[in-house]
Amino acid sequence: MATKTQPQAKVEGINQQIVRADIRIPVEMYTQLEVIANEQGQKKHHITGRPMVSPVILELLELGLHHYSSQNRLGGDSIGLVPDTVPSKQLDIEALKGELLGQLRGELVGLAEELAQKK
Repeated sequence: MATKTQPQAKVEGINQQIVRADIRIPVEMYTQLEVIANEQGQKKHHITGRPMVSPVILELLELGLHHYSSQNRLGGDSIGLVPDTVPSKQLDIEALKGELLGQLRGELVGLAEELAQKK
């Protein structure tokens, strides 16, 4: 039986489209999340001074949901699973492959020209 999530009490300034979740994360994994947060330049918590990892967790959840859905496990369109998912922000693997292949081709042509000049 599916349970319905109860909305949070109306408190001014709280987004009513967000549900708080209490999760337990292994210390090693949390440390990795902090490293990613630092790399992304996330804000520091005003009390602890540690990087805020919520945006990183949300981004990773979106990527995971997209991957899970792309395997047809959710039976629908992977875009729009998470309200804040914007298609332009999603990884376009084929475009990345094409870009990397183009860069490699350019490097190979450059190396081939250098070798031809040395002969």
